Amino acid sequence: MAAELPGADQIREILTADGAPPHIILDIGGSADLDGDGLVRARLDDAGELVFEDA
Repeated sequence: MAAELPGADQIREILTADGAPPHIILDIGGSADLDGDGLVRARLDDAGELVFEDA
């Protein structure tokens, strides 16, 4: 059984928590996953918007 992926609100909550890292790595693949390994970096930009990038 695959783990349930966090939603955008949950990711934002993780990234804005006290002591949170500047980004998290998710094993989800998708359009931001350029090399096909399934790893995507999620971070907040200066405006507080979620940004997904290949990890």
